[in-house]
Amino acid sequence: LDWITARTHPTARIILYGQSLGSAVATALAHHLTTASAPPYPLAGLILDSAFTSAPAAAMTHPIAAPFRLLPPLSRWVAARMRDRWESERRLAQLAAADAGLPVLVIHGVQDGKIPVRMGERLVEVAREAR
Repeated sequence: LDWITARTHPTARIILYGQSLGSAVATALAHHLTTASAPPYPLAGLILDSAFTSAPAAAMTHPIAAPFRLLPPLSRWVAARMRDRWESERRLAQLAAADAGLPVLVIHGVQDGKIPVRMGERLVEVAREAR
């Protein structure tokens, strides 16, 4: 962002966009820039395309995770050991609690074969709670 802001007009505003895993990165960055003691950046919005609620939740929807879904303690054990959890749902809720006023657009196709559309719908609900 330093590189971008150094090369744009001082009144320019930045929209963060992320698709799939990139949506979790964009959400984490927006969260960091609006709730942490980071330098102020002129964020104008956040666009999430085919986003998931968290990495553990997304992993549990994969066909290879079927045995883990049958044994909830095992799925919790695996999720607890994930290094990068990419918790977009939690971060969006914290953005709402911080009253960041950041507009959020969630895009998700109903025929997405990787990330269930219900995860995008859940992120929409969380973003609406911010209003």
